[in-house]
Amino acid sequence: MTRRCIGLLVVASLAAAAGIARAQTAGSGPASTGLKLNPMQQAIQATVGAPGRVALLDQAVLRLSGDLLFVPGDAGVKLLRAAHLPAGPDFVGVIVDSGTDWFGVLRYSPVGFVPADDIVSWRARDILASIRQSGQVPPDSTARGWLHPPAYDRAQHSLTWAVQIVPADAPDNVSGESVYHGAIFGRYGYFQIDINTVVDHLDRQAEDVATLLADTHFLPGHAYADFKPATDSASPRGLLGVLGIPVLQRASLFDIMLDNDLFIPAVCGAALILGAGTLLLFQTWPRTRDRLRRS
Repeated sequence: MTRRCIGLLVVASLAAAAGIARAQTAGSGPASTGLKLNPMQQAIQATVGAPGRVALLDQAVLRLSGDLLFVPGDAGVKLLRAAHLPAGPDFVGVIVDSGTDWFGVLRYSPVGFVPADDIVSWRARDILASIRQSGQVPPDSTARGWLHPPAYDRAQHSLTWAVQIVPADAPDNVSGESVYHGAIFGRYGYFQIDINTVVDHLDRQAEDVATLLADTHFLPGHAYADFKPATDSASPRGLLGVLGIPVLQRASLFDIMLDNDLFIPAVCGAALILGAGTLLLFQTWPRTRDRLRRS
């Protein structure tokens, strides 16, 4: 069963508890019955919905709105394990949109301060070329291009991006899949939400992630603006670590042409013109040669 199919099962089960979750607030929930619950039941009991507030470790507070649900801590870990998905040491919780069919994993990386404002001087085509060379893309697939080029919100210090991944031999009409990423940066590290998605659903998920990031508020003393260069540690890899690339490479001429939607039509058009000109030359050359000889 694919990750997306498992995700649909997770969403369907948790969405059934959406009414209960919306009545909960962070730190409150149904009374324990003393019965042993399976991971899905534990997730449903622990789920928090709007207008709940969730403490994100000791770093931030998330205010839930709309159809977004949050499965925190141990309940979220058990839920992922039951679905045969990894949690990892940086796991914070599972985010679910009960109104659609997506879920994402929220993580926190305490790597130190990341100078996220530097992203404004990076070119999207260089980042894409670096991702292609980073090993992120499976060997039987290719990064066709940006579905959502890196977009940085300087006011809230958040970054979103998504690359279109398709099979290496896929025709142009295959839209493929993507992981939609959203990160928000603080003084000591950053939170990141990753959502496995398909191209057709990207716009709705982009809206939800934008809402999620806007509703994540670092505690006093933990925000991006609270960073003190003289005393605080900085992330050794910075934005490279966030984007999962070893180094920022300049896009080659081939990368630039590959990402240009007009490149292939232009090449085909030039080839047709050249072919037509060559054919015309061969057809008219005998008469032209005879006229030259007579003259």
